[in-house]
Amino acid sequence: MKTVSDCYAASPKRANTWGNYHRTDLSVTIGILYSDRPRLGLCQSIRSRILSAVIVYSTAMCPYCVRAKQLLQRKGIEYREIRVDLDPEQMQIMRKSSRRRSVPQIFIGAYHVGGYDDLSDLDMQGKLDDILQQNLI
Repeated sequence: MKTVSDCYAASPKRANTWGNYHRTDLSVTIGILYSDRPRLGLCQSIRSRILSAVIVYSTAMCPYCVRAKQLLQRKGIEYREIRVDLDPEQMQIMRKSSRRRSVPQIFIGAYHVGGYDDLSDLDMQGKLDDILQQNLI
């Protein structure tokens, strides 16, 4: 399996892994995907795998994070959780990506859903399934 650092040489590999990607590399890549900066020549396969993910930025003691993850699990949606309380760099990426400071922050592919209230509203309106189909590759 390719890592993000296989796609662009500027990224150092780290021993700490997260899924199939090196954690630091994935964080940098997510920040790049949601920023206004150029993509730095990311491999299309890596970019599409990241864009096809549902990402939940959360903390350990957040009841709304728990509710958001439960809603996603109840609907059978796989997601990646990024704990911003354990990594200040992740918090900065979340802030740049969402332009918000609160958790949870939920992304479906490149679409920023917002927090739990936003996710719940979309689900009650029946729009969540449409957003999932439109934004996941």
